[in-house]
Amino acid sequence: MAVETAATLLERERELTEFGNALAEVREGGGRFLLVLAAAGLGKTTLLRAASETAAEAGFSCLRARASELERDFAYGCVRQLLEPAVVKLSDSERDRLFQGAASLSKSLFAPTDAPSPSADSAFSMLHGLYWLLNNLADEGPVALCVDDLQWSDPESLRFLNYLAPRLDGLRVAVFAATRSGESVAADLSRLAAGPETTLLRPRPLSVDATAALCARRLGTAVADEFATACREATGGNPFFLEALLREAGEQGLPMESSQAIRVERIGPAAVAQAVLLRLSGAPAAATALVRAVAVLGDGASLADAARLADVDGPEAARAADLLAALAILKPAEGLEFAHPIVREAVYADIGSHERAEGHARAARILAASGASEERVAAQITEAEPTGDPDRVELLRRVAADAHARGAPAAAAAWLGRALAEPPPPATEAEVLLELGSAELRLAAPQAVEHLATAVELIEDPGPLAAAVRQLALALTMSGEADRAVEAIESALAVVEPRDRELALILEADLEAHAQQAGLETRGPAARRLERHRDLKGNTPGERLVQASIAFERARTSDTAAEAAAHLERGLAGGRMLAEQELDVAGPFYHLVIGLLATDALDGADACLKQALNDARARASIPAVGHRSRRSGW
Repeated sequence: MAVETAATLLERERELTEFGNALAEVREGGGRFLLVLAAAGLGKTTLLRAASETAAEAGFSCLRARASELERDFAYGCVRQLLEPAVVKLSDSERDRLFQGAASLSKSLFAPTDAPSPSADSAFSMLHGLYWLLNNLADEGPVALCVDDLQWSDPESLRFLNYLAPRLDGLRVAVFAATRSGESVAADLSRLAAGPETTLLRPRPLSVDATAALCARRLGTAVADEFATACREATGGNPFFLEALLREAGEQGLPMESSQAIRVERIGPAAVAQAVLLRLSGAPAAATALVRAVAVLGDGASLADAARLADVDGPEAARAADLLAALAILKPAEGLEFAHPIVREAVYADIGSHERAEGHARAARILAASGASEERVAAQITEAEPTGDPDRVELLRRVAADAHARGAPAAAAAWLGRALAEPPPPATEAEVLLELGSAELRLAAPQAVEHLATAVELIEDPGPLAAAVRQLALALTMSGEADRAVEAIESALAVVEPRDRELALILEADLEAHAQQAGLETRGPAARRLERHRDLKGNTPGERLVQASIAFERARTSDTAAEAAAHLERGLAGGRMLAEQELDVAGPFYHLVIGLLATDALDGADACLKQALNDARARASIPAVGHRSRRSGW
């Protein structure tokens, strides 16, 4: 199909003016967010292309991304599409400048570490880092971000756009995005569309006059008014359906006369998908096999991979690809890409479900053999039937760990959920459950309790058991079941205490912390249990945690505020408690500080909160900054 430019787009003057005004505002230092919301085929991609071309002509750095169904579990997939080209082309010194300051928090997205970040708020740190990365990019010149098919975006990229939108003021960045209307969408996408910072553009269907103009442009001759009206009625003014209808009318040799209006109406948009399949039915078998392979592999597939999946040799595959481009089924481009998502959907839906699943399984093997990224291989595995293949499980775990390291727990949970469905062999089932439950806990997903509880039942080793039960206890308390959290820790202590004293002490402190949120019948026994450790010297982190819990309990039962404050200050261990506690927004440190506030020891509490706030800012921990600022009253 013909490529439209800003100068030839029909009845899109209002949208193009909005894009132009936005670019002018951004050049003056005010960021803008425009979202094109329209049904499939109404020209969203064409509008974004025109906006991008206009931005490039105005001196903007244009960064583009297009979401796809197969990549919606890629961690920050759209963000990486946007920013990786800008990062990769830089020299080492230029890259160092780009990632200076808080932008360094996003560096792992482009070069992930081997292990997940230990921070419970790494996802927030990543958002903060990406924002400052864009700031640094915009310092070099205005930037235009263009994201198409946002309805298929990964959750993390949507979250970043929601984070970015209200912070665009003063940032020389224009965000132009497009998404389908009339479909169920993710909450983050709904929030983005409803945000006060977002300018919504809703392209209208073409009028009869515009339909006639497009008919004349495509057919090379004017058409009768009745014919144009019939085309408008048959397609609802949808440009993509109109293009497809005109192609069918041309192939049927339909005269563009008033008398043919009834025949035009019979072609209609409902027949577009069928028309694509009819064009394929007349093509050689190699073309059908190749286009089905591309539908399975997804847009951007290489000719070599598609040929292997289609069982077609190289020269024949090349001829088939050229024919498919001539039939307007594929785009005439280096990579294999459908002319429109509607076309891919028609071809993919025509493949039987079992054949599709087998195709995805074969595609995974082909991509792995050709050296494709593990993320792309995993995307194919998720669409294949589970077979209990341990190699698949390990690959999915590696991809999940990579997503976790990038600060994308939603993507990690999706990959691990598929690994669990494979299912994993008994020897690694507990590990998969623990990794899945950990990712779900970061998302506050209710399934975390079930998966972590099952992992705890299967684990016998003290170290992994302690790690699993601590997360299970947190998940239970978060869901309002602190009593069950205490019970879970007590059961684990029976296994851990005889074999690892330090881990047992850490669990003892955890037990007390969860007991504070449990019922009265649980708090008393938990407090008495702590007294077994009253003679600890505070020589290890575990001992200091228990001492802090004891200090809090003794402060609660003190006769005077001064006595209580003395216990609390001893529990803080001269500031070591904050340094040693895990990176979250709760824990013994805050119990002690709250106690200081309750006893009117305001100077001590103020000093602790300042220390905590400085720590949170140094880590760019957004939840921690908010939590600590509220506690301090700042």
